[in-house]
Amino acid sequence: MAAADQAFCRALFEEQRAPLFAPLGLSAQMLSAMLDQQFRAQKAGLSHISPDAGEFLIARDNAPVGRVVVDLASDATGITLRLIDIAIVETARGQGIGSDVIGTFARAAQAQRATSMTLSVLKTNSRARQLYERLGFAATATTDAHVTMVKALP
Repeated sequence: MAAADQAFCRALFEEQRAPLFAPLGLSAQMLSAMLDQQFRAQKAGLSHISPDAGEFLIARDNAPVGRVVVDLASDATGITLRLIDIAIVETARGQGIGSDVIGTFARAAQAQRATSMTLSVLKTNSRARQLYERLGFAATATTDAHVTMVKALP
């Protein structure tokens, strides 16, 4: 991820998050300011919680269509690849990009001797949850807002 890619990432963040704040009825200026703050807070939080995480641009035909943030974690049970955040622009969804990205990271994780992959998804994001289930992820925990899912790697 290059510094020049941050404008794309900010726009992608807005595409995904603006609908969540629509019920508040904020002015466009106020919504933009709040999304800027949320975008910066997310980046700072990720840097603090997962300082070694890698952030990657997802491209198709040399054009950015998404981003993914991943991290490797190890404990007594083995190495786990954590898909911290994956986002794809609305116009590119349903084209197999998410499956390709997750498959690529699964193979990379296996090369690092990882035994599992984990992710967390909004409970309301049924489309993404269905994709993850098709790819072999199973729900292991649920909070008010998120479902944690795990996939064993051979």
